[in-house]
Amino acid sequence: NQKTCGACRMAIARGEKKVVIPYEPHPAQQKIHESKARFKLISAGNRFGKDLCAIAEGVMKFLEMLNEERPIDINPPVLWWIIAPTMRLARQNWRDLRKLLPADLVVNISLADLTVETINGGVIEVHSADDPEALVGVGLDIATITEAARIKDLDVVWANVRQRLDSPGRGPNGTGGIAVLNGSPKGITYFSKLLKMGEKDSSTYSPEYETFRF
Repeated sequence: NQKTCGACRMAIARGEKKVVIPYEPHPAQQKIHESKARFKLISAGNRFGKDLCAIAEGVMKFLEMLNEERPIDINPPVLWWIIAPTMRLARQNWRDLRKLLPADLVVNISLADLTVETINGGVIEVHSADDPEALVGVGLDIATITEAARIKDLDVVWANVRQRLDSPGRGPNGTGGIAVLNGSPKGITYFSKLLKMGEKDSSTYSPEYETFRF
């Protein structure tokens, strides 16, 4: 006779919200979500669903961090950047975000700036990577970089974003910002060098990275 279980009814009585993300990962995507790596790298062909997977990962981590008690000097409390090679591709990421982010959590949306403000002070911004030097500013909790192999100056973009992710107090429980980078194979690029950093048999392997090839 109830729409929710007892535990959820008690949570709602405490002022909490119960939300559902409309996303069912296939087994390969689920493997990515289960990884504990700080930086996840996805190399996959067309129709794998790598963009949707990356945005879904961001939504889940964003919601987890919205529930944390954040220091008062962290402003905004949770900040997520979604970065694409061009504004045309960025708008597809925007559509995926609007599909997956529960509307109950949204406080304000700017269609002009592709920005979402949520309850608990969260902010999500969609950016183009055509001007890497514009990708600076306050600390980041999450960065999602889609179609990374197509970004001309990915080395500069990643260096700037990585500095933002290393800002004090950012990321899950203040342990450092996290990122997902995805792309389709496109020759020898900086993205291919990053992929090597997530492979344990590589000479450039770093335990902060994990690479998924499909």
